[in-house]
Amino acid sequence: MAKDEYTVIVSTAAREALHRHVEFLARVSIPAAKRLSASFRKELQKLAKDPYPYTNEDSPALPPNTYKKAFISQWHKLVFLIDKKYVFIDYVVDCRQSDEKSYKN
Repeated sequence: MAKDEYTVIVSTAAREALHRHVEFLARVSIPAAKRLSASFRKELQKLAKDPYPYTNEDSPALPPNTYKKAFISQWHKLVFLIDKKYVFIDYVVDCRQSDEKSYKN
């Protein structure tokens, strides 16, 4: 790992949410499910290099100016926070749902 890289930690809730989204997509379109998985992996690499250019997550369900967001597809985003040299991905959100429903397990 390069000295200026961040360690990305994916929470259990984020892994489970991604799994549910990919599994749902695979029932409709296997290529779409593969694209979502590939996009997630690519975004992890980008976050490890520099997580700061991403915009703040402005959901009323979350504390203000704490979380950032990264879109991994037209309808999915990662919600994460940065602490020193760590990036904690807390959730993968399906943006077609309301905020209140999206952040619940």
